[in-house]
Amino acid sequence: MSNNLRHVALQGLSHYKAVLQLQETFVSQFLASKRGAPLQVKPHVITSQFKPVYTTGRRDAGKLSQAEKDYLTAETPHGRAEFHAALRGGQTTYHGPGQLTAYPIIDLKHHGLSARCYVHLLEEVLITTCARYDLKAFRTKDTGVWVSEDRKVGSIGVHMRRHVTSHGIALNITDAVKPWFERIVACGLADKKATSLQGEGCNPAQLDNVEDIFVEELAKALPDSESAFHTNDMFSIPTPDEFAGPLSHIAIIADTDMDGLSPDDQNAMADCLNEILKDLVVKESEKSATGPLRPGQIFINFKRNSERLASIGSLVHDEGFIDA
Repeated sequence: MSNNLRHVALQGLSHYKAVLQLQETFVSQFLASKRGAPLQVKPHVITSQFKPVYTTGRRDAGKLSQAEKDYLTAETPHGRAEFHAALRGGQTTYHGPGQLTAYPIIDLKHHGLSARCYVHLLEEVLITTCARYDLKAFRTKDTGVWVSEDRKVGSIGVHMRRHVTSHGIALNITDAVKPWFERIVACGLADKKATSLQGEGCNPAQLDNVEDIFVEELAKALPDSESAFHTNDMFSIPTPDEFAGPLSHIAIIADTDMDGLSPDDQNAMADCLNEILKDLVVKESEKSATGPLRPGQIFINFKRNSERLASIGSLVHDEGFIDA
């Protein structure tokens, strides 16, 4: 397994479920390699900003009433949020514009880390990321990263399957997150509130590369990890403003290996990618001549005329959880 940490940077605002599908492809590759599949598995970290969404972790699973869910997804002056249950540890939280989410997919066993050491490492990476912006952050008895005893700037909620991690961290960048957090008791902490880098005095003009800085700090902190590759061209979801036509979101995945995958696994890859792209809006003249995604290959003609390869390991569900 390569020690290079691959940075999968998603552009624009992403759908929560689509990113979970992408995350599952990388997790499944790790699990398949553990079961003997001849795959060249690389550690990845997915960074994104989501469209507004509230998610529940394991501790709140099944506890929210339908009325509470309706409240969270109701129209507000700031728009409407979705609601999804998640496999991560922790309780109810918010993700959306103005917040970095980073989902490392790594094998803790390979890096010699226990689950608790991994959570401690993520906290340390959040702290060093904040320090790059001259913001002093620290730990408390509550999981996450804080700038005072009652102001939280970064959250952690992870999931593990046979030592393979998923989900990860959320770091509030701008004050755009505040009205959404005010609608919930985030992470079950009634006497605490969310803050952001901007809210703590960081210059918004300097906050456009937070994801790169976080990944650099993660690569430095992760045992046996080499440099982080920032591969925006590997998987990108361009924003509609980048195109003259009515393009919405488009996903491109590259630089993986289909060798050793069964036809079922290849079909699973195509299913995942088609799910990611199901809301794509494209002019008829810009659609690929190849039609729907085929196992192992995507070709979508949209002015940049990009062609990429993609693959996935076996989709398995031998679950194990870490409640952080």
